[in-house]
Amino acid sequence: MSRRIAGRRRRRDRRRLLIVALSVVLLAALGGGLALTYATPDALDAPRAVTAKPLSPTSVELDWAGADDADSYVVRVGDDRALRTAVSTKVPAKGTRLTLDDLTASRPGNDRYYRVDAVREGEVRSSRTGRFTLPPGEVSGLKVVAKTAGGVNVDWDDVDNARQFDVAIARDEGFTQDARAARTVGVDSAFVGKGLRPDTEYWLKVRPVNGEQVGVYSAPVAFRTMVRDTSFKIATWNVCSEKCDGYAGRARIMADFLNANEVDIFGL
Repeated sequence: MSRRIAGRRRRRDRRRLLIVALSVVLLAALGGGLALTYATPDALDAPRAVTAKPLSPTSVELDWAGADDADSYVVRVGDDRALRTAVSTKVPAKGTRLTLDDLTASRPGNDRYYRVDAVREGEVRSSRTGRFTLPPGEVSGLKVVAKTAGGVNVDWDDVDNARQFDVAIARDEGFTQDARAARTVGVDSAFVGKGLRPDTEYWLKVRPVNGEQVGVYSAPVAFRTMVRDTSFKIATWNVCSEKCDGYAGRARIMADFLNANEVDIFGL
């Protein structure tokens, strides 16, 4: 009897040891899984669909699709693609739009670059670098400097953010008759037009251009081209004819002089 009781106890102890061992293994597995889940959180996503909407010569609106797990965003705007001298602005995580209204206008206009960084506990993921140009200012001080029979010389005040200009010329204020337009090569606030009709009234207007940003036309100015220039040569001679000695020799000398100088009008 005592041997049977001892056998039962041994079997019961072995079952208890097996249950304890299985429990330890299960707890270790669960603990390892929890540790693994905690150590590898979801990767931080970079901002997507970054866009820029220029608003004025000194302001722009930036938009982007944010990341759900970002703590905040940092928006960088500068004059070079590497953003080495960029101005940075921090945006709370709930915001995905920023309006900057204190940008500095330039002369001539140039490209601006921007990037949005998502930030979480020291980790940073950056969007692609975008580009935009600011709208140019308005043209003022447009005036006619000089006129010829076939052309005109005009200038105007310097314009913020402008790198080129469109100049339109027509024979009516509505710019429908014999209208033509040309874009300047450089940033100079001046234009020389040629190929116009003499003694004809024209209208001229100018608008600034900064890359894909095109400004509005100025108020037109009117001018009339000059009458075409005409020139001719006039000569006179006191003939004295046969009444004076040596006329025949003097006549030949004067004839040679008139022919050589292509005189148009000769008065005696």
